[in-house]
Amino acid sequence: MAGKPRASSTLAGVDDAAAVDEPSARERILAAAEALFAERGFDRTSTASIATAAGVPHGLIFYYYKTKMELLLAVVRDEEVEALDMTLPPLGATGDFRQDVLNLWTHLTDLLLRPSAVRRCR
Repeated sequence: MAGKPRASSTLAGVDDAAAVDEPSARERILAAAEALFAERGFDRTSTASIATAAGVPHGLIFYYYKTKMELLLAVVRDEEVEALDMTLPPLGATGDFRQDVLNLWTHLTDLLLRPSAVRRCR
């Protein structure tokens, strides 16, 4: 449609790099849910309090997640993916199977002992 101005992708006066670095609404919801679930527990955390902490409208939570339980599962999955993103030592790297298994075991132990807000959710 000619003559209809296109909406700008950035706000006036906001640097493009700064806009890219800001977390998305979905990321803010996940972060707020993780923190509040760990602090208050699942049952004592309302979706309204998560929305307030994330700085999003309450209904936006249900746009991304059908239920609060689905949101909790997304928080847990996000934590698992983050943990698995750490590079695992490749088997066969040393040429010594026992050493490779020891390296893998050490890595997994370190991973499981890392503090995690998700593990505190109850």
